[in-house]
Amino acid sequence: MNYIDIINSCKYTFLIELSDIELNTLKIVIREAVVSESETELQIGEKVIKDLRSIEINDSCRKFEIIFKKYVGYSVRNESFALWDENEKFDGYHYRIYKNSHYLDFISKTTDGSFTYEGEHLVHYGIYCGDHIVDIVSIHQPDIRMY
Repeated sequence: MNYIDIINSCKYTFLIELSDIELNTLKIVIREAVVSESETELQIGEKVIKDLRSIEINDSCRKFEIIFKKYVGYSVRNESFALWDENEKFDGYHYRIYKNSHYLDFISKTTDGSFTYEGEHLVHYGIYCGDHIVDIVSIHQPDIRMY
């Protein structure tokens, strides 16, 4: 199983770090998350909801570092406000590779990435985590490591 398959097999993931570590080199760190063993309850007004379990990161959760050495563009969205569009086509779950997307259309229309990398194929990668979605367009596959 490769790292992409391992990331996609995680039940939950969270974005831990996103930074430009060098000129146009993007570092993304995500962590696997699991459902807590301990139960809690939540009171809302007069109602009490019991047997709740939080989603948390613990010492057993895997950590993934994804490095794009060059990118044309990237965007971070609040996952709560992201829209679903059935016309967008992709493979993957937490780590997506798009065949068709509005973000790729946007990058193609608003940058000269296709011209600069003439003969190369721009690819839209999506990193889908709890709370954040990171969209990256690059001609280079990222380097991924797990620790």
